[in-house]
Amino acid sequence: PLRVYPNPTGGLLNVELPVGSSRTHYEIYSVMGRQLSKGVIAGGANQTQVNLEGLPNGMYILLFQRDGMTGRVRVRKE
Repeated sequence: PLRVYPNPTGGLLNVELPVGSSRTHYEIYSVMGRQLSKGVIAGGANQTQVNLEGLPNGMYILLFQRDGMTGRVRVRKE
């Protein structure tokens, strides 16, 4: 399963994917639905960081897409 921590965060989020995951795309959205950022996590990488430091404090939605599956995580930046 996908793990995102710490939540709430001061800016840097750790993202853990299952071992052997294929390339994963992520997008960061405001709670109003505006896309703020996007990126790709390389295939085979089981851990990376997503940087929210340039965004104001508040709630965000991280959308992950891989192998036809989609996951959403709500994150608070403080």
